[in-house]
Amino acid sequence: MDVYTDVPSNAYKLHTLFNAVIDGTSVQAWSVSRSTYPRVIAAYSIIIFFLFVFLWKLLACLVLASFKADDAAQAVGLVGFWNCADPLSASVYSLAYIGRLLSSENSLHLRRTKYLAPAAIMVVISTGSLAGSLAAGIVYPERLRLADIAPVHPSTVFWPFIGQVGDTTTSEILSYSRPGIMRALGSAEFATLNTKLPMAHIHRVKLSSGNITHPQEGIHWDYKLGAEDFGLQVFPNFMMEIEGQCVTEYGWEGMSRGLNSYIPWGLDIRGNSVPVATEDFGSLLLDLAVFLHPDIDTDQQLVNRSFAFAATTSRLASFSASTDPWYYTETKNDSTYQNAPYRVKPHRPALSCWETTQICVNGVCYNTNLENSPIPEGLTFVFKSRFRHPMVHHIGQSAGASALKSYTGSAGGAFVDAGAASMYGDMERLVLAGYLHSRNVLRELIDSAKPAGAYNALEKESGILMEGADQFVVKTEQTVALRWGYLLAAPITTSILMLLVVILRVNALPTLVPRATAFQATQLFRQLSEAYTRQDWAIRYGSTPLPSNAVLTTPFSTILRNKIPRINHP
Repeated sequence: MDVYTDVPSNAYKLHTLFNAVIDGTSVQAWSVSRSTYPRVIAAYSIIIFFLFVFLWKLLACLVLASFKADDAAQAVGLVGFWNCADPLSASVYSLAYIGRLLSSENSLHLRRTKYLAPAAIMVVISTGSLAGSLAAGIVYPERLRLADIAPVHPSTVFWPFIGQVGDTTTSEILSYSRPGIMRALGSAEFATLNTKLPMAHIHRVKLSSGNITHPQEGIHWDYKLGAEDFGLQVFPNFMMEIEGQCVTEYGWEGMSRGLNSYIPWGLDIRGNSVPVATEDFGSLLLDLAVFLHPDIDTDQQLVNRSFAFAATTSRLASFSASTDPWYYTETKNDSTYQNAPYRVKPHRPALSCWETTQICVNGVCYNTNLENSPIPEGLTFVFKSRFRHPMVHHIGQSAGASALKSYTGSAGGAFVDAGAASMYGDMERLVLAGYLHSRNVLRELIDSAKPAGAYNALEKESGILMEGADQFVVKTEQTVALRWGYLLAAPITTSILMLLVVILRVNALPTLVPRATAFQATQLFRQLSEAYTRQDWAIRYGSTPLPSNAVLTTPFSTILRNKIPRINHP
């Protein structure tokens, strides 16, 4: 579940042929507005109706031209089948016809193959056509609809230029995505409250080196993001594979510039420490500090990157007890927040983390520099910028203490519910948010309009995007993408069937036209009338013969019921 407002109406293109990746396969699609979609479905319902009308006509023509009518038993089957207007009536008739053949106890000769085989074929054709028409009417509209997506409009793709990718400006670049990160945290909260996202595999890591006073714990995660997750129009076999782990680390607390601090990896350099409260000194506000290893931008960490977290929970008041590594409580022995009976013990552990990221295209995997990869320049720029450093680090850096589930905004982080909080729960939320934010990095390129005079980092020249920068789709409830193949298949198939029926009826098969005329109910009625009234009809061999001056004193329906004459052959 992604918590996003819908995209603006100028962010996508309508009535455009484009590619989309669905279930690892590239599919051509055509985008229409939501208001147009019902009319398209109505039009295709009509097309499907005529498709099966012409299919039925074609099958009936083939049956009429191919089956024998050497005697009355064969002829009556063909006559009845030919005069059925649709597969439903033909199914009823053909089933009745074959049933009559099988039940003819006094006419055993009718149970022979020469009669039963054609009758069975007529049953199969009519019932198959009926089932096909019903199924197509239900399935085709559903298959016609692909997804609620549309190709992005190139004019709305914007990323403000801040600096070169890979140096210290990466943090500034990520600050541009802070609104998206907060949305990702909200989505992660929704996923946690309802059902965990099955695509992100997260589990607790138990470490044997811990004890009662120094519990050791960790969290491991891995997930994959494919072309469909990113909304790519290209590279259906694109796959980004991410795996990481964090474990508690008690050995990083020490003195830095006269203050008790967390010093990740023991490297006491500027920007690589954060003050932490002791038993009787330090801040009483919850915070989250994040660190990148000083060598993270070197070639040695192109694949496996080191980073760290430190939650400053020491001395925070709590109304409940806990033995969690980050929220381990003791009975409070000072007057701060008198109503809270507990406080978090000092010397809480930091988290030492690693994460690997590789991007695979066409069976070849690359690090986040994407050197020599077939991915176009625009997409390379985005992926290289967003994933050069671990996404879970970006989430913590941008959101700070609000990234933690234990953070109570109304109290400003002055106390926690330690019994309900946990290091694993906090990190699970960060990882889920990292997963959700990762798959929306392209979508966020259209979230902000380009200010006048601003330089777009994704443009090579003014107004000209880097190759691939707009090769993605956006999800929006305002549009519907229709499968291009299905859009073409129904009208083309209907036209072909109609053409075949016309060709057959124009005497393509020598036996068809005479039989088609002679076996029509109107022609059979003409022959019966002429035999009874002894007067000829006009237009005797057309599809609609008309009586000349025949006047009946008795209604013909009565004649048909009671006085059907026997026509003697000479």
